[in-house]
Amino acid sequence: MNNPEPKNKSIYSFVLEHTVDGKYDGEDLPDNAKISEKLKLDGILLAPGLLDDYQEETKDQDKVKKICDLLEAISVGEDKKDDLYKELIGDENAISLVDPVLAELQNRKVKITEDFQNLSQWLMRESTDREPVKFGLFLAGVIDGDAEPVLQLVLCEEFSLFAAIALIKRVKEEAGLEQILIDIASKLEGWGKIQVIRLMTEYLELKNTDWFLTEGWKNNIGPQIALRCAIAGKLDQAVATADLNKIVPLVEELIPDLGSQGLDDYEHAIFVLKKIIERLGLEQMNIGRLLFASRILDYLSNKEMDEESKAFGWSDESKNELIELYKSYVGRKEWNNLTEVIFKGDDMQLANRVSSILGIDIWEKNFRYLSEDHEKARTDDYLWFNLMRNNSKERAEKVFTLALEVLPLDEFCTGPDIKTEFQQDIGDARISFAISAILQIIQPFSGVGADLLAKSLNSPMVRDRNMSLNVIEKWSVDNLKNSKLVDVLKNVVEKEPEQSVKERIEKVLSSVGH
Repeated sequence: MNNPEPKNKSIYSFVLEHTVDGKYDGEDLPDNAKISEKLKLDGILLAPGLLDDYQEETKDQDKVKKICDLLEAISVGEDKKDDLYKELIGDENAISLVDPVLAELQNRKVKITEDFQNLSQWLMRESTDREPVKFGLFLAGVIDGDAEPVLQLVLCEEFSLFAAIALIKRVKEEAGLEQILIDIASKLEGWGKIQVIRLMTEYLELKNTDWFLTEGWKNNIGPQIALRCAIAGKLDQAVATADLNKIVPLVEELIPDLGSQGLDDYEHAIFVLKKIIERLGLEQMNIGRLLFASRILDYLSNKEMDEESKAFGWSDESKNELIELYKSYVGRKEWNNLTEVIFKGDDMQLANRVSSILGIDIWEKNFRYLSEDHEKARTDDYLWFNLMRNNSKERAEKVFTLALEVLPLDEFCTGPDIKTEFQQDIGDARISFAISAILQIIQPFSGVGADLLAKSLNSPMVRDRNMSLNVIEKWSVDNLKNSKLVDVLKNVVEKEPEQSVKERIEKVLSSVGH
């Protein structure tokens, strides 16, 4: 059977070129532009492998039948590769096709022939589009053949799911499969690693518990697999004796975030949290452990007790007992001496986190830091948020005076527009977030910040203008009349493109008789 000649460099060749020392370098695949156009992403970047997590089985039975007709023809020697390839780069993703296609092939009792092996290798090695590569990996899990392309493609996050499935199906009985997949997962960082870990925890009897506790859960996406790794690593058994430095990061990752499964869904959560705080109380104190205990305390203090919580062993009594244990640890007087060096240093993020936990006012340090480093004041917007706590009218006036001095407001506040933070470049977004922080600082104090408000009302960001009005609406009528803001409002209302903002401005003007 003649193989069609590829017109462009294959995906497989591209992956080989960009795999260095057994790790894919993350370069965008050559069909990225086609995928973006197909999905109408308009510049939005998707993490490799993400889409395969959200695809359901195809409902297009005609598509399944057509693909199976072509596969059946190929199995008896007919040259239908090009026709199959065209079907595989259509609207359906490979992940939505594989199960119904496999079921239909089994129903038809299609024989696995050498032509199938050749097809799988051709799709994996020669395809210039990713979905045919994935379909080739699917076939590689069903039939025998050279595993080399599977072992190469698994290192690219876009193909890790399909390649790992192929490996599990091919070598399921081999004792070394767990270590093979651990070695692979250790070279992945994104959705590919998440998918490999999911497969391992669902289909294998795992023995390397230490790796799951210390390394398996780590990725650059989020806490999606933390609970799986806690269970696979037998955290409830390890917590009594394991090095706390190794298991505390996993427990912190289990704090629920944006709907991810974690401590709320862990049957041993109460036991693990109690054992950890008991051990922390007996071991040497350090800032990392203070930050950890504070996060757990926040989690416990905000935890809702519902029927689902009770199903996992929670009760008001168990929750309150843990809260008292963690409060006692965080409230130890020794922290004051240990944190002194932090308040003298330049790590403002850490200093503010610690000061918030311990209830220490470092407003003057924050203000001095911004006053002395104007470049950071322009680029590190979070520094302005540090000034929001422990405010007074005097402090608010100092903040807005500093902002007028150091922020490039004339360059940024060029007039009302309909832009949001998603339409701004990084520099402009930082200025906008700084404005947001400052407006929150001065909001409680009527009459403060008129000069700054005059500029923020001309911000191109809808959010900034709304926040400006949040401040102005709390001003007294006398303060408004005695400022120049009425003239500014009369000017911007004519230019305001956002109807809801325009109505708010008109309401303010009406309150002062304009």
